[in-house]
Amino acid sequence: MIARLLADCRIDTASAVYVGDRDEDGRSADANHPPFLAATWGYGSLSAAEMPPASARSNAP
Repeated sequence: MIARLLADCRIDTASAVYVGDRDEDGRSADANHPPFLAATWGYGSLSAAEMPPASARSNAP
């Protein structure tokens, strides 16, 4: 779904950011390469401690 949105709207992953509140959101961002920002509020309500550090993410610099 993310890849389709990026392609259909001609959005370069370098100019996109994925914001999510679930581990699945982070994995979706990793698979499609936009940077991921973890929200600690929302339906999934991940705490900051539950998210892997940026250095562990595949799209980290």
